Amino acid sequence: MNKSILSQSYMFAVLVTIIIIGLIVGKQIFIPLTLGLFFSLSLAPVVTKLQSWHIPKIPAIILSFLGALVILGVIGVTVGFAVNDFLEKLPTYTESIGETLITTKESILGSIPIDPIIIEQKISESFEFSTIGMNTLNSLITTTTNIGALLGLTTVITFLTLLYRDRIHNFIKMIAKEKHQAYINTIAHKSFSIMPRYLRGILTVVIIMTILNSLGFMIINIPSPLFWGLMVSLLNIIPYIGPIIGFGAATIFALLVAGPTTAILTIGMFLIIQFIDNNFLTPIIAGGQININALAAIISLVVCGMIWGAIGMVLALPILGLVKIIFDEIPEFQHLGYLIGDEK
Repeated sequence: MNKSILSQSYMFAVLVTIIIIGLIVGKQIFIPLTLGLFFSLSLAPVVTKLQSWHIPKIPAIILSFLGALVILGVIGVTVGFAVNDFLEKLPTYTESIGETLITTKESILGSIPIDPIIIEQKISESFEFSTIGMNTLNSLITTTTNIGALLGLTTVITFLTLLYRDRIHNFIKMIAKEKHQAYINTIAHKSFSIMPRYLRGILTVVIIMTILNSLGFMIINIPSPLFWGLMVSLLNIIPYIGPIIGFGAATIFALLVAGPTTAILTIGMFLIIQFIDNNFLTPIIAGGQININALAAIISLVVCGMIWGAIGMVLALPILGLVKIIFDEIPEFQHLGYLIGDEK
């Protein structure tokens, strides 16, 4: 019996290792495949609704794509504006941080022989833009090309997945054993009903939190409020730890650039925003769809980040949510669904 358990554990470890290696080696195809899967899951209800209005399948898919492009375009422009605004003002923030450090040195660390000129030089060297201009340009061109190729392939995969989703569903049913047919039907139904609501819920919470955080940062006079509003809201996706990291970074920035009063106000704002999010936004908008506990969420973020980088971290929670749907419906894996869940 013990040998059997050890053998199963060994085979499972080998299988997981092979899968991880395959995901790393084949990330050029697996990343757009995964993005296409989740985009198709998100757009599937829209396509179905349009088809119920007697719109043919292909025009319905195209119309859903156009709507999604408008939303993504608005988000992209907003993020680009926020990041560009922050980068343009970064030299000014650098000077403010230098002045703050010098003032702190004079008032608190006066007995320590640190030359203010050396401090200014070190800070300037850390943010020297002229020496990295060409490298930044080359990196920007490469990144833009890679993103363009990724988006193009993802768009094609999303379109084809929506076009052939019934055929894919039937194919899975054909190769599965008869006793698993009920599980497959339930998983498919939940994937095309619960998963889109879950993804839309996350996006809606991020948008609302971005508006609240940006307005709050603007009121308490933190520089580049939209940038910090976006950063804190995106990190808020990570349960428990994410908001602390986001607001911690914003508080340190406020302390160095705007002063201790603004930093204290940032902490107060953190408490208020988290109260609103934990008691109203997330339970009402995203709650009740897929419950993932903090430990499982953090582990998935780390693992997916190690395998696929930043895109992996973006996809981590949706992947974990889909895995939980599968685990919850298959009796042999329900204990794993319970382990990564957060049900009472």
